[in-house]
Amino acid sequence: MGTLNPKDSKELPDPITEVNRVLINSISSKKLRELVSSKDKMVILVSDISRPSPSSVLLPLILEELEEVGENDNQITIIFVLGMHRKQTEEEKRKLGGENVYTRVKYIDHNLENCIKIGTTKIGNEVFVFREILKADFIIVTDNLEFHYFAGYTGGVKAVTTGICSRNTIANNHKYFLDPGAKAGNIKGNPIREKIE
Repeated sequence: MGTLNPKDSKELPDPITEVNRVLINSISSKKLRELVSSKDKMVILVSDISRPSPSSVLLPLILEELEEVGENDNQITIIFVLGMHRKQTEEEKRKLGGENVYTRVKYIDHNLENCIKIGTTKIGNEVFVFREILKADFIIVTDNLEFHYFAGYTGGVKAVTTGICSRNTIANNHKYFLDPGAKAGNIKGNPIREKIE
């Protein structure tokens, strides 16, 4: 028996340079500016105040990338991924996006009561998503990646499946949290992660 402690990692000396580097050197994908067009209506999904995602660093740089292809601010909506969490205050929205972004683009909260059915999964779960998402031609998900105590990991498609769906869609996913496979760091054999995917 022993105690396992996380290894401290060094803070990035220049996060802006690092985010720009990643935007320019995409992994297994085209660059963002190659994936979108100036005609696309964009939605950017942003974590709520309960998550440690560095949205105020990410959003200005993403908007710069979108400007490169001719996107204007009127084509962009930022949606806060709330799941079943409370709505954000205006002060929190301003903090999460940064002052410059807050004054430029439309900000809205996900609304559990304004969802529309888009289908049923092969195991029978009905999927209702926030109506505003369906107006988008292109969706960008910003998030942090960390252990999740029953979904394995946070981030990626989890922001969609449990972040911008109806109460019943989220509850039908989360009801498996007592399954032995539903634990931090586990993807294979994790019923919650499998249903998210």
